[in-house]
Amino acid sequence: MELPSGPPPTLIYDPPKRLSRRPAAVVVWFIAIIGSVCGTGAAIFENSMAMFNPLLWIFLAVAVAPAVEEICKPLAIVFLLDKRPHWFRSRKEIVILAALSALVFASLENLLYIFVNNPGGSANYVIYRLTVCTALHMTASTVFGFGLAKMWRHIQDKGGQFNIDVCFKYYAAAAIIHGLYNGSAMLMMWSGVLEF
Repeated sequence: MELPSGPPPTLIYDPPKRLSRRPAAVVVWFIAIIGSVCGTGAAIFENSMAMFNPLLWIFLAVAVAPAVEEICKPLAIVFLLDKRPHWFRSRKEIVILAALSALVFASLENLLYIFVNNPGGSANYVIYRLTVCTALHMTASTVFGFGLAKMWRHIQDKGGQFNIDVCFKYYAAAAIIHGLYNGSAMLMMWSGVLEF
């Protein structure tokens, strides 16, 4: 069998095509913000445990719930970063979406606390829930949002998919902030500093 003569064939690199086109920003924002509803299950579970075992409730409130809620609030953002990172337009957009997701989650959690857990709560209690608790959720999620924005930049620069190692310390910081707040609030309630 004769080998062909002449120069070797030229290999043409064909970059992988994106799986989908970028949708309108409103679609991405809707998906990201509605995804925060997933976290409300963690709040409902934590509150249901309070009735059965107060010590278990303390552990859940200080350690488990913050870790679960901080991953659940931006769950849709994490999913989109893994499956459709090109849908996002900037790092700033991701941070804003993380904060808005937390606002939606906090609003739902506040409804649970104000109308189900403590329907006879004072006006001060309602104000506290709507301000301090909402600010806590938005602050923690914004911290994680910076990590998710770093993850997006990593994907843009190096390709590949979502890698938790890139943003884990931001997630851990968000969960720690949340857990410290929960623990401090409990101590202040038990010591009488916070009275509602």
